Amino acid sequence: DPYELFLGWAILIVGWVVISRFSALWLLCLLLLNISLILYWTQILDLNRWTFAGMCEAGFLLNASALIAWEWLSAPKLPWLSGRWIPRLLICASTAFLTIPTLLCIFDYDDDPFLLLAPMLYLSFVTVCLWFYQRVIHDLFMLAVCLSSLIVIVTALFMKWLGWEFALLMFYSVLIIAQTAAVVFWLRRVEKNWRNAA
Repeated sequence: DPYELFLGWAILIVGWVVISRFSALWLLCLLLLNISLILYWTQILDLNRWTFAGMCEAGFLLNASALIAWEWLSAPKLPWLSGRWIPRLLICASTAFLTIPTLLCIFDYDDDPFLLLAPMLYLSFVTVCLWFYQRVIHDLFMLAVCLSSLIVIVTALFMKWLGWEFALLMFYSVLIIAQTAAVVFWLRRVEKNWRNAA
């Protein structure tokens, strides 16, 4: 099966990845694991039981675990993991994997338990990230990713409640602009607080 090929590659390069201490190889290994997961879920599992939303949540758990491990192992424990570009990619992947099933839950909810779980995971993850990257590790990019995802979810909720009529397009445009302005204002205030506290 194709998933075994990618999983085998990931396992074979683990030793190389650990010895090399090269962050890009860690990302390659994680990419192979993500591909293996998606191929296994779509080709081996019964999609009537193990649905697309479940696959997204499994992808979230994989990438969020890698993000947690990276932040925990980074400087001062392992200074060569101190770069910020990989955790930023990981939070983008983790947030995307949760935003998609949350949107499906909003627009097309059925009795799929994975869809019911998605909004709870999403809110918990975003809340923790907003606190962590504001209070523990100062990173505006991480905050911006979470808030951008929240803009998508809030706008989707209004579309679900109010409908898709053409007359509402202007309202949705103003809503997105207002949310974006509020996010920018808040991020600038957070950055100012960080500078004042330094």
